[in-house]
Amino acid sequence: MKKMGMRVLAVLLLSCAGLGAAVAADYPMRPLKIVVPFGPGGATDLVARVLAENLQARLGQPAVVENRPGASTAIGAAAVAGAPADGYTLLAVPYRGSAPAMLALMGGEIDMAVDTLSSALPHIQAGKLRALAVFGKTRVPQLPNVATVAEQGLPGATFSGWYAVALPAGTPQPVRDRLAAAIQTTMATEPVRTTFDKSALQAVFVAEPAFRARVEQEIKTFREVGQRAHIVME
Repeated sequence: MKKMGMRVLAVLLLSCAGLGAAVAADYPMRPLKIVVPFGPGGATDLVARVLAENLQARLGQPAVVENRPGASTAIGAAAVAGAPADGYTLLAVPYRGSAPAMLALMGGEIDMAVDTLSSALPHIQAGKLRALAVFGKTRVPQLPNVATVAEQGLPGATFSGWYAVALPAGTPQPVRDRLAAAIQTTMATEPVRTTFDKSALQAVFVAEPAFRARVEQEIKTFREVGQRAHIVME
């Protein structure tokens, strides 16, 4: 089983809109909802629930997680895209889904998969899966004897996954800033970092401009890979 190290990146990817300072100062005035486009369990659900449990201390309002699986995340994404642009409905965006791949791999439907360390580690430790390589730049502490793809002769194949927090387009900038600051502070706390460490996740906050640049570069990279491999969308 090929592996890659997983980093948790909290980001807001939204368009700007105006809002009075007084309204932004009052935000939030009611509970927030974090939509996870997968069923309960798995790394995406874990990240969302850790944030939900710890954001109240920074925002003064609770956050609840709502699982909206189906249609390759389209159902959850549509629910958030259609919600009011007021900062009360968030989407926990995964780099990719993993639970179906894990089930297919352990069930013998597929022979190999590339997935997050957090999702696969329990199965590797239980002897149900075997890790072949790490896609990160360095080996991971949880699997010190598993070499990176670069060490195995594929230096250009290095990459890592991420998670992001997204809001409906048009969410006012002051609300976005307040939420981003709360997420950044939350991710830096010891309880959150400890929880992520135990789940083989690395908490790294990346603000919108840098993250947008990363996504654009990844799109370019994987488009080129697809073209060279003659992979087409179906």
